[in-house]
Amino acid sequence: MSLRKLAVVAVLFVAFASLYFVLNRHERAFVSLLQNEIEEGRARVDLAVVFDGDWELMCFSHPYDGPLKLDKYGISYPPVADAQDGAWGFLFIKADGSYRSVSGSRSDGFEFDPDLVCIEQKDAKFQFAPDRKRWSLDTVQDS
Repeated sequence: MSLRKLAVVAVLFVAFASLYFVLNRHERAFVSLLQNEIEEGRARVDLAVVFDGDWELMCFSHPYDGPLKLDKYGISYPPVADAQDGAWGFLFIKADGSYRSVSGSRSDGFEFDPDLVCIEQKDAKFQFAPDRKRWSLDTVQDS
């Protein structure tokens, strides 16, 4: 391979790697913050605090379920998680219907209760069960 071709490949690699990290910074921050909550021994978390922003609705998203159609916004949202067992994904939807997403898998050290659908921001409080390594909707919420 010529030196010129090698330089082009190197530049393209750096560009794509940089784009990947920029586009996935919210996802990495979300996973890191939840891992930190677990390491610090905190069993309850308010996702409105962990995943800041002006979102109003959080919806579970998995490719096995297909697109998520929400009449409120008149939008069908694509699945955001990888098509595999143990994967999880969330859409954090703003009032105008735009969204940010995060996804991960059991390999991140935890999973989410698969029975989740959509939750308003004020109700997006979760508890962690260390024995199952699972975050579930917190049924004992503060008033």
